[in-house]
Amino acid sequence: MLRPIMSASVIVGIGALLWRYWPRRLPHTFRAIIVQIPRADRLIVCYGYGLPLVPIHLWGVAAPQPDQPFGEQAIALIATLNAQAIAQVEIVQHGPPILAFVRFEDQKVNALLVERGLAWWDRYAPDFEIAELRARLARIGLWQTSDPIEPWRWHSTMGSSD
Repeated sequence: MLRPIMSASVIVGIGALLWRYWPRRLPHTFRAIIVQIPRADRLIVCYGYGLPLVPIHLWGVAAPQPDQPFGEQAIALIATLNAQAIAQVEIVQHGPPILAFVRFEDQKVNALLVERGLAWWDRYAPDFEIAELRARLARIGLWQTSDPIEPWRWHSTMGSSD
């Protein structure tokens, strides 16, 4: 029989500490530097000197995975914006996961990805429905193909890691 590495009480204690000190201590809105872009809708940001890295999920959008068509273009768009300015993060839900809007100066990344045809709008976020419709009608980004595969379908059919 395998022995667990940590007892249940230790795991509960660690969880309580994390819940107590992070992410609740994050302000509703803060400036951050994006240090990693695993996917265009998932960012790792650095908030303040010496504080832990914070994983952020962009609220209201689902971007293609990096190995999916237009996944790299979506990541490149965020990397380009990141090179020009510091991000402003506005938390919508303190998760986990932390769901947020991310802005660079006056550009909201969540909306920009959908407007450029580099992400699907989440049905829980009606803000982006019109933007996706315009991208579809203009046949830009994902909508250049007849049937783009959503990331949740790509994950299950291609065995891609998340």
